[in-house]
Amino acid sequence: MVVAAAAMTACKPNGFVPVDPLDGGVDPTVLTAEDIGTPCIYNPAQPDLSPTNQCRGGLECAIVTRDVKEAIFNNENPTTGFNTMELTLPLYEDHLTVHNDDGTDTGYCTLIGTINVPPQCPVGTLAKGFSSQTQGGLAVACLKPCVVSADCDNGGVCDARYFDDGSSGETGFCVRPCENDFPDCLRTAIVNVDPADTSTFVTQIANIDLQGGRTCNEVSGVCEDTGVRAIGNDGDACDDNGDCAKNALCIQENAAGERLDKGFCARRCYVGDGNGPDGRNGGCGTELCQRGLGYGMDPLAIYDPNDFLGALPKAGGIETTDTRIADGFCFDICVGGAGCGARTDVICAAVDDVKIGAAWNGSTMCVPPGIAFEN
Repeated sequence: MVVAAAAMTACKPNGFVPVDPLDGGVDPTVLTAEDIGTPCIYNPAQPDLSPTNQCRGGLECAIVTRDVKEAIFNNENPTTGFNTMELTLPLYEDHLTVHNDDGTDTGYCTLIGTINVPPQCPVGTLAKGFSSQTQGGLAVACLKPCVVSADCDNGGVCDARYFDDGSSGETGFCVRPCENDFPDCLRTAIVNVDPADTSTFVTQIANIDLQGGRTCNEVSGVCEDTGVRAIGNDGDACDDNGDCAKNALCIQENAAGERLDKGFCARRCYVGDGNGPDGRNGGCGTELCQRGLGYGMDPLAIYDPNDFLGALPKAGGIETTDTRIADGFCFDICVGGAGCGARTDVICAAVDDVKIGAAWNGSTMCVPPGIAFEN
């Protein structure tokens, strides 16, 4: 079951989210689609001023500010800033916050509720689910579709970043301009993988995007089809997905959301409970699957309706779902500091547990220097 509405109709009439007593403006009699997506700005120099105050009465500012993200990635409790929907996967799901060059962040004025009490979305908008620490583990917000980037007045661009809107990811919304292929161009959806349990929701990523199918146009800020692919092997350096072989993507950010000095090509895989044959066959062929490198979401749920990733397990062990699970990346095995051939972008080494966020699998592999263990 998909959370978001499949057509631009009003959501269930379950009532509005309680109004923030600090909201600005006058409580409206009727909210329209024109009220959804208006900008609200957070200034870190004034962290106590809620950006929701800039939204029309009854609306909230959907925003995950940079100071909150920094704290989350450093395993700290945020002491300033705003994470309105209590997003737990900001790298992948929070496309609504635009980070401005002057240090401020621009959010998205909208109605916000939970899976149990969804917002009453105006006609012409769609209900969209987001993984959250709120009731039911799912926040729901109203989003307004757009056609071109000129429709966006929040500094964003019109781009398709979600595919649980009933249109296979073809509907555009006003979102943050992309900067990297990964993770900006990974389309996500919130789905219920178990029809018998309506609380079993997961965030899944389109498998075609995890294969490097979309690339960020840094001029327009919109993700486009990658087109012609090169031959970059797992671990080889890359600037974008076009540098990598088919079925691989270019990893350009680390777990803190910071751009790497040099990206590297990679394919997802599944280690499971051990590092034996199951690891090698979990989507890697003759290579070895190294757990970790989840970059904010590990294990990774992948939308795979055509069973391309047939060796990977299905979410919750439910065979009827189209969602498979991955928890690592593939790398070539090497021995004694050699075995990577003439490749100049990788070294034969152990991986650094700290940098990958998981225990090393015990085998030396051809890995990019940025994640190699240094004696």
